[in-house]
This record gives sequence, structure tokens and C-alpha cells, in this order.
Amino acid sequence: MPGILFLLIFIAFMGDRKNFFSSKQFKLIKKIIIGVFVLNILSSFSMPFFLFSFAFIPFAIPIGVFWFVFSMLRKNRKDTRDSYLGSYNQKNDETGAFYGEAGNSAKTQRTSTLTKSASKRRKIIEKFNKKYELYLTESQIQRMVDASYYSSDWEKEIEDMDKEYASVYEWFQGDTAWLRAYLKTFKVQSVSSDFEQQKQICFSEFDQVFGGIDFSQTYSHEDAIREINDKFFTGFDDISFMIAYRFLEANGRKYNLSHREVLRNESETDRLAKKYDQMPSH
Repeated sequence: MPGILFLLIFIAFMGDRKNFFSSKQFKLIKKIIIGVFVLNILSSFSMPFFLFSFAFIPFAIPIGVFWFVFSMLRKNRKDTRDSYLGSYNQKNDETGAFYGEAGNSAKTQRTSTLTKSASKRRKIIEKFNKKYELYLTESQIQRMVDASYYSSDWEKEIEDMDKEYASVYEWFQGDTAWLRAYLKTFKVQSVSSDFEQQKQICFSEFDQVFGGIDFSQTYSHEDAIREINDKFFTGFDDISFMIAYRFLEANGRKYNLSHREVLRNESETDRLAKKYDQMPSH
């Protein structure tokens, strides 16, 4: 009996280090060891317990061996299936890339490092929201968390929120600068779990803001930005302003920011002469 116990202990602990057993199998072996110890302790007090412990071992060992072999076979089948699916997906990705679908292939192969825990994902957004004053509500944060489990785009947004940035403008980099500028500048926001719908929301609200002022009556970007922020509940600066402008331009909405009148100092005589030149001739 001591030899069997020593062997079980040795195999269990050494096997776990070398990943010979899975974590569940390792826990089961530890339970068996504890059970045998308990049976031996009980057997030291009464003969019936002593006999029972020996009577149980012939049944327990075959059952344990059968369960172990069955588990290993099932694990091998799963590994084989995963390997086959991986090869199949890789082949499809290569075919897609050949036909000009490289973007979908790259998206499929992207490996996320984001935690699987919903509470931790929520804490990531809450911390980022507070640090950079994004004005996200509790319900909007929860919507992002929920969406991140089926939308790789929202998953990446939360994953990027978990990174360290020297400035909020460093966060603006990337293909979703339009979304990040929107979350930063709009104090009243709309958040959709559907990423394409979110893009439409950003386009529509940027368009309303840019269409709400007359750029021909402003002398500089600073004046235009000041007028936008005064008229709408926004916090644009020059960088976020230009991100929004380029996003609208890339999606077919063009605003003329180059029409500016140069300030000049005119005398009263110059103004009267200009007025005279504009009078119709008879």
C-alpha cells in the first residue's frame, strides 16, 4: 500500500508539471490519493473499514484506468478536429486573398489578447472613460461589453482601451479614428452594438455639426471650431475637427474650408470708392 500511494503521488505531481494529465485529471488523482489516505486512517480503527478499503481498490483501479483512457481518446479526437478546422480556415483565407479578399483574411487571423471576463472588460472601459473624459453612460459601456463578444471591431476597441497612451491623440491613430474622435468630442453620444450602424451614426452627427455653420463667414479653423462648440454640445479641437472633416470627405460629403476672406485695413475713402464702383452705371 505505501508503494502504491508513493507511485500515485509521484505520477500525479510529475505528470502535472509535464502536462501529462489535464488539470481535471490531476485533481481527480489528488482526490483518489486523499480518499485512500482516509480509508487507511479509518481502517486503523476498525477491521471492517480496513477490509472495505482493500475491497474498493480492485473496483476503483479499473474504473480509473477506463476513465483516463477514455478522456485521452476524446482529447486526441478534439485536437485532430481543431487541427483540421485550422487547416481548412487557413486554406479558405488563402483562397480569399487570391480573389482579393485579403482584408477578410487578415481580420479572421487577428488574435485578440482581450480578457474573456465581462466584468474586467467593463472595468477597462470605465477606467478609460474616466481618464479621457469620454462621457460614456453606464448603459453605453455595457452595450460595448456585450457587443465585444460577437463583434471583432468592438472587441478591438476595448482591447485598445487597455493600452497605455502618452496622449489621447495617440489613441486617435488607426482605421477607427472617426469613432474615437466622436467618442471624445461629443458629450451626448449614441452607441450601437452594430459597428456599421455606429459608423452611420458618426457620419450623420458629424454632418449635422458641419452643416450647421457657414464656413464662409469664419476666418480660421479656430473660429469654425469655436462656433461649432458654442452651437452644439461638443468639444472639438483642431485634430478631432480634421479627423471628422476627412471622414465626411471620404464618405462623399464635402465642405469647403478654404474659402476665407483675408483681413485688411481699409480707409473710409477706400470703402466709398468700392461702393461707388459697385453702383450700376446709367
